[in-house]
Amino acid sequence: MKKVVLLIFFSFASFNILFGQLQEKIGLLGEKNMSGYIQPLATSLGTAMNSATFSDADIASVWGFSFSVKGMYIFIPSDQQTFTPATPDGYNLNSETATVYGDKGAFISGPNGYLAFPPGINTASLPAVFPQVSASLIGTKVMFRYMPKITLGENDYSFWGAGISHEISRYFPMMPVDISIQALFSGLEISDFVDLSSFAVNAHASKSFGLFLLYGGLQYETSTLEMSYTTIGDANNADPEIQQKSDVNLSVDGDNSFRFTLGAALKVSIFSLNVDYSISSQSVLSTGLNFAF
Repeated sequence: MKKVVLLIFFSFASFNILFGQLQEKIGLLGEKNMSGYIQPLATSLGTAMNSATFSDADIASVWGFSFSVKGMYIFIPSDQQTFTPATPDGYNLNSETATVYGDKGAFISGPNGYLAFPPGINTASLPAVFPQVSASLIGTKVMFRYMPKITLGENDYSFWGAGISHEISRYFPMMPVDISIQALFSGLEISDFVDLSSFAVNAHASKSFGLFLLYGGLQYETSTLEMSYTTIGDANNADPEIQQKSDVNLSVDGDNSFRFTLGAALKVSIFSLNVDYSISSQSVLSTGLNFAF
């Protein structure tokens, strides 16, 4: 259990480093450019919250209970490490600058001087770890993920997730594979700074071969990140959106839509280990250590 807590702690510690660096930069962007800068992060958080939610589509016909530790490694594609910023008249409209995941911020010259955009954190991946419990009864399973508020540095973090699955292949005894459908809801809150909500629905199938299990699924998902921050208020800045200090309340939809997942699991007694890979806007490698009763 101590190792599980440490994994979760280090996962949120990496988030804390990311958001700590982000908070140092966001006042340098107005609402229009913050949307482009932060959207890949909204996508990542939605991807993480909706990953590693299924493996075996065969749900207990009487009752069952399981505890799991789910880990994921999200890959940030190169086209989500830059974006084209909104610029005032007279500035190059085709220039690119870093998103939150990019490297160097751009300097764009124009009639009112240079526009200076902040750098990103220069990374192409993001890890995450979540605890999960589930209970099943007569072909239906409910799943929960939860972390009470914890404080790291200057930020408070908390998250929750809930899902419900139902095995539909139980109504078709001759079906060669097990098939279930699942709906997922989740949220992540970081102080008064970030509030993320996500939703997903999927159909997944599995087939057992002795101790081994193959599974796959198709999922549709969405995510929305709401952020509150204050611009720096620099009268000499060439960007009119940040010349005056102002409070910004921003809502950004992540680039989440469909994902295809393929994976395998090894089951020994009450223990199982599964690994899968999902192809989506940000592809993700997921794994789970599961204890089922």
